[in-house]
Amino acid sequence: MKWVAIIVVVTLLVSVWGNLIDYKEELVESHRVEVRETSGGASCNLLDPQACGGNNGSNGVCVHPQGSPIGVFECQCYDQYGGADCSYTRKSQKTAFLLSFFTGTFGADRFYLGYKLVGAIKLIVSAAAFIPGVCLCILRTVLKCCGALKEGRRNIWWAITSFLGALVCCFGLAVGAWWLADWIMIVIKSTYYNDYNGYKLYYDLSLS
Repeated sequence: MKWVAIIVVVTLLVSVWGNLIDYKEELVESHRVEVRETSGGASCNLLDPQACGGNNGSNGVCVHPQGSPIGVFECQCYDQYGGADCSYTRKSQKTAFLLSFFTGTFGADRFYLGYKLVGAIKLIVSAAAFIPGVCLCILRTVLKCCGALKEGRRNIWWAITSFLGALVCCFGLAVGAWWLADWIMIVIKSTYYNDYNGYKLYYDLSLS
């Protein structure tokens, strides 16, 4: 029963740790999100080819807002761009999903969105589960071949490797739950998954 309690506590601590880091970064960036999450609105010159993001205006169009005074023009961004002058390129939802689904356990999705600290934590937690797991499998194989590993409470090697295996499984379950939650939030277009600069993703992922 003691081992079960330890396993549950470790799993909860790892999960809470990751969520607290996410929440802290979300709070720190909340003001920046309010300020930077814009899509057009900057004054522009209709005759200026570099208006609305440059590149001959390829990031948006310079339009006359309905109800505005004559001669007033503002940038209107295309979906994949943001910022008042449409100069910011949004992160791709499809890219974020693919990175999260295939390499999310190593923090690739978080690194892509700019959350380097959270990405590093995911990488460390995954390494804490994968590397010791491989070493443990090798150790148990060697001990078994040498005849030192026999099932039973009085066998010290069996007890130690079983305990370490339980801890590795806890880390593995925590990583798996984190991985699952991350790519699901990307798919459902959760605003929790804005990029580090506060911009929503460019929704180019189609499931139909």
